[in-house]
Amino acid sequence: MHKRYFTSIPPADGHPGLELVWAENCQPAIEHGIACAERWLVSDHSGYLWTALIIGRERQHTATERTAFEVGFLTRLQQRITREE
Repeated sequence: MHKRYFTSIPPADGHPGLELVWAENCQPAIEHGIACAERWLVSDHSGYLWTALIIGRERQHTATERTAFEVGFLTRLQQRITREE
């Protein structure tokens, strides 16, 4: 049986957090994705969103970590752009 690792994305902007299961410890990759999205969201948007995604994604070592980074990044964006008013 494969070991399962639990990771989480904290709640934000009125949306609940998520608890996820991965095949390896991907919490650092998820947290990096969240941080990259938050930096872009508070920036002056002079840089493209896709460059923030690609640069952060390329810093991950495994395919599973890259996917985890993307999940953290995109979930934080979704939480922010669909926040409750």
